[in-house]
Amino acid sequence: MTPEEASYLQLRSRQCRELFDRREWNALLLKLIELSDNAETLFLTEALKEAMQAWKLRDNLRTILERMIEGHETMTSAKIDNSLNQVSQSARSTMGIVTPVQEMKSLRNFGRLENYFERAKWQC
Repeated sequence: MTPEEASYLQLRSRQCRELFDRREWNALLLKLIELSDNAETLFLTEALKEAMQAWKLRDNLRTILERMIEGHETMTSAKIDNSLNQVSQSARSTMGIVTPVQEMKSLRNFGRLENYFERAKWQC
């Protein structure tokens, strides 16, 4: 494990402990799911750099989402545009994705049941 991976996982472990101590069970469950996803990826050493980038993007997206829902404020189009710009910036800095989120096409239509099966097969 690289020092960057170890540092990242130590931070996540510490966050789990803090959530446990505060009895924030839902947030703890999400962190544990993240950790298990991360642990699975650590075995794929040939794709580790990309995996670390994806972890960072996922964490950034969660932070943006948390900021969006803080205080239960009404979402205005300006707030939504600002959040989408933050997502685009994060995708560019972590993964090198240059297309703004607003211009991206949906990868799957989840209105069709078959697409859920495709996703489940892909995850296995």
